[in-house]
Amino acid sequence: MFILCSKEGSHNEVIDNLNIQIPLMKGDIADELALSGYNYGRLGKTEEAQAKLAAPDELAGGGVYVSPVAKAWVFCGINDKDSAMHYLEKSYQQRDNRMGLDLLSFSFIYESIAGDPESTELLKKSNLQ
Repeated sequence: MFILCSKEGSHNEVIDNLNIQIPLMKGDIADELALSGYNYGRLGKTEEAQAKLAAPDELAGGGVYVSPVAKAWVFCGINDKDSAMHYLEKSYQQRDNRMGLDLLSFSFIYESIAGDPESTELLKKSNLQ
């Protein structure tokens, strides 16, 4: 539901739903926080989006594995291509299976970097293109 709404451009609806869902969840909320940051970014709310960048580090400090992809989502939302590529490259170097799953399943999130020479190269070396 949240992914679909986000894909269709209902960013406010996604954020509202995530703001209800996240406090009810326990443990692994990295994807939800990253999706929230992505949607804030798409709405031009850069400050709110950037506030979500601390969450993966806080979760990881508590013993939860957080894929570098989580930060890439937020950076794609605010159109920071260099930072998004940095975290996708980090994910690739860690052999994180989330990168491939996300690039294929949630490709709309990566529209801001689609066609960029670095992202094209990353897809090739990941055997995703």
